[in-house]
Amino acid sequence: MIRIDMTSFEEVAIANLLGHRFGDGLIYVRSRDERRLLKRAMRLGFVDEGGYLTALGKRFWQQRIHRPQGISRMQGPQPVPVGYN
Repeated sequence: MIRIDMTSFEEVAIANLLGHRFGDGLIYVRSRDERRLLKRAMRLGFVDEGGYLTALGKRFWQQRIHRPQGISRMQGPQPVPVGYN
């Protein structure tokens, strides 16, 4: 696992930002706050100078965002499919 010195809030915020990308890996920002996060992600090596996700950034994003298959994000009882007896 990648270990970088940052707060939990910053980890989540940067991971979410890294998910804002086009198919070619270009990160896009929608606000001034996201632009600051993008600059931080660049300093950490997650995004290159051109604004594209790096291999390190992709691994960081996958470790923070993706969950193993079979684990639901929902809490509590699972819904029963319609027509299931």
